[in-house]
Amino acid sequence: MAMVRLSRWLDDNSLTQAEFGRRIKVSQATISDWITGATSPSLDNLREVSRETGLSFDELLGVGAHQTNNKLARAVG
Repeated sequence: MAMVRLSRWLDDNSLTQAEFGRRIKVSQATISDWITGATSPSLDNLREVSRETGLSFDELLGVGAHQTNNKLARAVG
C-alpha cells in the first residue's frame, strides 16, 4: 500500500524524507519504502504519521472509509 499522499505532504511542507523520519524516529529508507509501497507502516507508525501530518488514515492509505479496516488489518497482520 503506497502512501503517495505522504509524499505530497512532505513536498507541500518542504520536508525531506530524512527530516520527517527523524521526527517520527524511523529512517529515511523506511519512509521511502512506505511511500513506494515496498513495505507498510505498523499501526503505531501509522498513528504517528497521522499525528505529525494531520492526515487521516484514509488519506494516508489512499482508500475510502469502507476499505480502511481491510488494509489496516493487512498492514499490521
